[in-house]
Amino acid sequence: MVRREFIFVGEALWLDFVNTEAAPRGMREDFVSDIEALADWLEVSLKLNPAEVETWRCGVTGREGQLWTELRTLRHALRTLCEISFGETKLNSRMHREIYEIINRQLQRPARSELLAVEGQAIQWRRQLDLSDPLNILEPIARSAADTLMGGGMSRVKKCSNHACILWFLDTSKNGLRRWCSMDRCGNRNKAAKHYQRSKSGE
Repeated sequence: MVRREFIFVGEALWLDFVNTEAAPRGMREDFVSDIEALADWLEVSLKLNPAEVETWRCGVTGREGQLWTELRTLRHALRTLCEISFGETKLNSRMHREIYEIINRQLQRPARSELLAVEGQAIQWRRQLDLSDPLNILEPIARSAADTLMGGGMSRVKKCSNHACILWFLDTSKNGLRRWCSMDRCGNRNKAAKHYQRSKSGE
């Protein structure tokens, strides 16, 4: 099976989820448009093992419609939250309430248990996701967004400076001056384009 190449530049799970919609070739594309693609993304983003992925996949059968509705509703709400924070969308009280209701609906899922685990000489919490309900995969995504909101991190949520790019990221740099989703993807292209324009003007 061909493994899909997903984009992980968000520095937060919820932003990587928003970025499952991208425009790598100038047109918006959904990278998790089918169950197999979503299963591949979950395996990487939630660090699921193959047995956990198979448990989730089996549970999806018969609930695909509900899953896609909830997933796309959450993703749209989180993208709108980015746009509001970045000033691209004007916030009103109704929109504010609806976004938080959508996030809270996923936070209310009894989706995980916390167990003690020994890692070397240290004892740590091990969070185990309940995959018997396939919609529970939305809970850690919503919690990631809530953590950013509660931690005051929304001022660091930025959109790539490439106007053709629709990717979002959490600027974790010390100086807060990150501009690109990644240098390889957009930063170097911008530098190359500027160099080309300078060389043309010097002809």
